[in-house]
Amino acid sequence: MGSRASARTTKEIFLALPPLFKLLVIFVILNTFLVVSISSIQLRVFRNTAIIKSINVGIYWDPNCTNPVEDIDWGVIEPGESKMVMAYMKNEGNWEMSLSIKATGWEPDAAEQYMSFNSDYEGQRIGIGDVMHVALILSLSRDVRDLSVFSFHVVIEASG
Repeated sequence: MGSRASARTTKEIFLALPPLFKLLVIFVILNTFLVVSISSIQLRVFRNTAIIKSINVGIYWDPNCTNPVEDIDWGVIEPGESKMVMAYMKNEGNWEMSLSIKATGWEPDAAEQYMSFNSDYEGQRIGIGDVMHVALILSLSRDVRDLSVFSFHVVIEASG
């Protein structure tokens, strides 16, 4: 009976409040439920830095080839989203070349099934000392599950 009596007392106290206070009490209660609901929503975001490895090719952030790319911070990426970074590839060999750009060494192995790495490079030949602008693109599947930390290497190789 104690809880029933206290429930009546709470109801009587609430009814005795001025209308403005009743509104304030209702607002606080609803706001509390809203905050609890929002905090229970899990947003899945992923952060990654890719390591760049290159052979006979310089990779730079700027067209003057003064700021080398050592890794790419893709920032936060959400399921279903793609991120693109622009880089400049310089032929630092002593022959005309074409490039091979690929992702390897995915960690964990499952990351590769949920992500794809591409570029807009289409096999054009690069003359000695020439510089080419290339977009590097990382895409994350909408179906990603149980993956919050991942890494991979971008390997850029030159061939004659």
